[in-house]
Amino acid sequence: MVRERSAKPLCVGSIPTRASKISRNILAAEVPRCARDFGSRLPLRSRLLNASSSIPTRASKSPQNILWLRSLAPLGISPGDSRSPLPGSLTPPNRLKFDSDPRLQPSFIIRNNLAMKTRRISTWLFLLSLVLSHTARAQEMTLELDPANTKIEITLPAFAHTVHGNFSLKSGTVHFNPATGSASGLIVVDAASGNTGNDGRDHKMHTLVIESQRYPEITFTPNKLSGTVNLQGNSDVQVEGVLSLHGSDHPMTLPLTVQATGNNLTAKTHIVIPYVSWGLKNPSTFILRVSEKVDVDISASGKLSPP
Repeated sequence: MVRERSAKPLCVGSIPTRASKISRNILAAEVPRCARDFGSRLPLRSRLLNASSSIPTRASKSPQNILWLRSLAPLGISPGDSRSPLPGSLTPPNRLKFDSDPRLQPSFIIRNNLAMKTRRISTWLFLLSLVLSHTARAQEMTLELDPANTKIEITLPAFAHTVHGNFSLKSGTVHFNPATGSASGLIVVDAASGNTGNDGRDHKMHTLVIESQRYPEITFTPNKLSGTVNLQGNSDVQVEGVLSLHGSDHPMTLPLTVQATGNNLTAKTHIVIPYVSWGLKNPSTFILRVSEKVDVDISASGKLSPP
């Protein structure tokens, strides 16, 4: 009596045939490709997560690859690109393209990011410098002196009496910045206008002492302002500059008492000029002896205006 063998359920994996082995190989090769094609239609974040988690390769689990993927987004490279370092595209040909492209190397990506940050910082610094320079220019002021309302008086002590005289202002322009303390401009005094009220004494002063025909101008060039100029009310400041007298330059600091009302400004100062030590001749005679220093009092008025 022949026994009938009971039928057992067969699964694909248990068919020990050549055809079944070929089918399994084809299936193993096609499923990852189909998964990649489907994944390329997903958003970038989903593709990166699927690529790094679904394919169990050493390259896909490398944190360095995931860091590169995040840095490649600004370059316009997607995971489906042949240059992309996604594990699914790291076949030998694509791997060669990835290794040969200098834009995809980690050192290039780091340099590119640093260059972008440097350009941003440079742009902000440039804009900041423009704002600061505009603010500094906005605070610059110009003082135009009025020769008709400016007095320059001299006092020369002498034996038994004192000599008084005056000079006339020819022109005067001063640029100054209260915020930075910078100053520039030129103040010109007419040397030939010197007058002491005595013709003989004045002739000797012009021909022997200051030589006004040879040196017709006495100038002062400001270069620094110390102190705060109040645009309304009184203030005390110092102006440093160079006084040119008789062909020689001498550094000098003028202490100024300033009074401002609206756009009108008045400044007063007192200085002492050691004219003999500066190379000018002493007009003293055997009978009449005069001091070797002359006192100068200046009261200047002008109008303030923007540059």
